[in-house]
Parts: sequence; C-alpha cells; structure tokens
Amino acid sequence: MALTIKQKPKYNLIPANNEIIFSVQDGNQIANQVKVKYIAELYIDKTTAAITASIAAGTPQATLRVSPNNAGSGIFDLGPIACNYVSPDYLGGKVDNTNSSMSEYKQQPFSNTKPHPIHLIDIYSTNRESCIFMKVRFKVESASNLASPVSVVASNAQDSDVMVLYNGIMDETDILKLDSSGNYGFNLDISNFIMNDTDGKFLTNAGTTQYIKNNQYMTVAFFSEYDDDFVVGAGGAHAAVKDAYITIETKSGSSASASRPVIAANGGHHGTLSDSNTRMQFLGIGTANLTNSGITLPSNWDHYKVQMSALVGSAGQYVSDTYYFYRQEDDCRYPTIRLTWLNKFGAWDYYNFNKKSINTLTAQRTTYTQLKGDWNKTKFHHHGYRGGKKSYVNNVSENITLNTDYITEDEAIWLEELFISNDVFIIHDDTTDDNAGYINKYIEPITIQSSNYIRKTKANDKLIQYTFDILKSKNRKTHKA
Repeated sequence: MALTIKQKPKYNLIPANNEIIFSVQDGNQIANQVKVKYIAELYIDKTTAAITASIAAGTPQATLRVSPNNAGSGIFDLGPIACNYVSPDYLGGKVDNTNSSMSEYKQQPFSNTKPHPIHLIDIYSTNRESCIFMKVRFKVESASNLASPVSVVASNAQDSDVMVLYNGIMDETDILKLDSSGNYGFNLDISNFIMNDTDGKFLTNAGTTQYIKNNQYMTVAFFSEYDDDFVVGAGGAHAAVKDAYITIETKSGSSASASRPVIAANGGHHGTLSDSNTRMQFLGIGTANLTNSGITLPSNWDHYKVQMSALVGSAGQYVSDTYYFYRQEDDCRYPTIRLTWLNKFGAWDYYNFNKKSINTLTAQRTTYTQLKGDWNKTKFHHHGYRGGKKSYVNNVSENITLNTDYITEDEAIWLEELFISNDVFIIHDDTTDDNAGYINKYIEPITIQSSNYIRKTKANDKLIQYTFDILKSKNRKTHKA
C-alpha cells in the first residue's frame, strides 16, 4: 500500500487558530522498512502561483516529521504552525499583490505617507494579513535496515488540496461536521457565514439590527472569491460578492439608495484571482465611512439598511440577510465611548457604551530630593522654585468604568466576545481635520480589566446591564521635573 492521506480537514476554508489534523499511512513502508517517519512539508503563501513555484523548488516554509503510531499512521496537527502566518488586519492598503489600487480614507488612497486604520476605510478594503493559502506535501522516509541511512521515497509523495486559512477560532461548543472518512470541520455555510442566499451573514455574531450615531466608524467583513466546498455569491465563473446596496430612510418616510460595487477602484475586488487578499474583504458601513465616501445622510435620517448582492449595478440576487443600522441619539448626561474588538472570525465588532462612565487617573511617581538654591554659578542664589522633593518620572495610567444600556440576552452572549478578546480599542468619532500624514487619534488601544463576566438572563436578572473596566494601554505623557 502506497502513502495515502487517511484523514484531512473536511473543508478547505479553515480557522487557523484551531487544530488542522491530517493522518497519513504507508503500509508497505511500515511492513518492510525500518526507521520510518512521515514528513509534512508546508507551503504557505499569499498566491497559489507562489506555492506552485515553492513546491517545484522544494522550499517549504516548514517541515515536520512524526513517527508512526501503533496503527502505523502518522498524525499531524498543523494548526500551531499555520496560525503564525495570519494576523489581524489593522490597516487598509493594497487591493491585491498584482494591483496598484488601494483602499481610501476621505477619498485619498492609502500610501506610506498617508496610511489609515482598517476602521476608517471609505468603502472596501481587502485583507492583507487575515488570510493565507497553504498546501501540504506528505512524504515518507525509511531505511532498509538499521545500519543504513534513511532516504525519502520521492515517488511516494501525496499533496493536499490548497486550503484558505483565516485568522479565526472555533469555540468548543461549535458544531463540527463529521463524515464517514473521519474528516471533520466547521460548516460555515450551514451557520450562514457564507454569502450565497438571503440568510448570509457578515463575519460577526452581532445581530442584524444595530445602533450607531453620527460620525462613527464601523466595518464588516465577508468571505469572497471562493468556490470550493462552499460557494460564495452565485457561484459559476466568478464566485464572489459583487455589490452592497444601501438604503437610507428618514423619519418622514422618504428613502434614498446607493450602490457600492466591490471593485478595485473602491478598495475591493470581485472576479477570479488566486490571491489570498481577496478571500476576506471589509466594507466600511459606519456613518462616518458613508459620509467620507460621498453618501449624504439627511439630517433627519432614521436608519439605513445594507444587503449584499451577486450582481453589480442593480438591486437583486441578494446573497445576504438585511442588516439594519438605527440612529442612536446622544445622551446629554453621559459621553459615548465606542469600543471595537477582534471577534472570533478575525474581523471587527463595535459597541457604544452610552451610559455613565467613570475615568480614574492613577499615578506611579519616582521622586528625588532637589538641592535648594543654585550651586553651579559664581554666586549662590536662593530661588524659591528649587529644592525639596520632586517627581522625576510620573507614570499616569487611565482607567475607565463603562456601563451598557439595558440589553437583550442575545446581546449579552455577543458581548462575551468583547470580554475574551485580546485586541480591543477605543474608536473615536470622525472630525473634519484633513487627512494628511498618520491618522493616530481615532484608535486607542486598551485592555479589559474586568475579571468576571456573568451571563445574565431575564429570568434570573430581569433587566440585563453590564459594567466593563478598561485600562488605556498607553500612559499619559508628563514632563520631567
């Protein structure tokens, strides 16, 4: 029996931060050879062409070896290596590895001198770090006897499919699909995270009804240009999400619509391109994103709705659920603090904390005793501002206690992802300053300081409200005395 792949991931669109299990077996080598080891060569790159070239050159990104188990099989978990090749997308940038188009902020293209955070994109941005291609070549090495050196049986190699790894995780409670061959994986389509019908979802567990204020930023993400075990859009020659339809409705009942084609000029891409940048894409859908891209929100707007389509330029052939974004008014008593965090799919979620917040500054001072008077001149001068204890360094950190409004049970479950996320930021409202240079002021890194999150229910708690303690990651700057 030649080398065969006995077990593999059931789907080729895989969260990279979980197990990626393969099992291989070569009964002939086990029965007739010694010093047998199974080899997995990992070829990982942003384009399938680059992977093909690396396989031809024999230059894998990683090579693993395992000994046969008691059943004669070699079992590999590639997840701990694969996860190092994906990471969150913090910035906009180039559409793909062959295109010169860029995402835009206030209608100015991304550049080295004018970079912008992913949250601030006008319309679309492809990913640059969230997805990667991986193909695995399996081999076996052995020796004819214990005194002989091992050699690789080159003619016995077996290749996996090309997989798309994304910067996601699976919860232990996620339901895995298992087939008769022992292959298993998370069925994104059954869970509606593949946009190909009218219940398709963006890559978020947030509800389809959300609330947003004027001048606030927000992005949503979706898979595109995928036609393998899952089919995006309408399938066929160009399996892609191709347009976003936005309808704005006012309190008086009037409405206006806008189309946002997923094209390179808008920062996105649709078609057939063997580039991992296009497999996950981001859409700017906050009120600030819409305004900066040229959409006018009437002063009396009530809500807007968004639906994705497999057609360009005319409404129809929708491939997503309808998402509603209702206007949230300012609370004159409390300032709103908006947080964004990395969710389980490697995309970004957002929430407005619009109830009472408490800011606390904490100082850690390093002091010294200064000499009284001036001793370094021709005559001694007794100045009142010199002498006594001084602060040489003053590290000032800022804690904020945030409170939600009353929320539903579903919102409470969703906010658990904020509690466990390791990437959380305050995102500030848009302002009218120009867009030159580094745009740093909108994003502030924080850490969640709360150590407990109790899942509340209406049955137990009647009204559901949460408090989060956060710490700004960057200390306040102070002068040295």
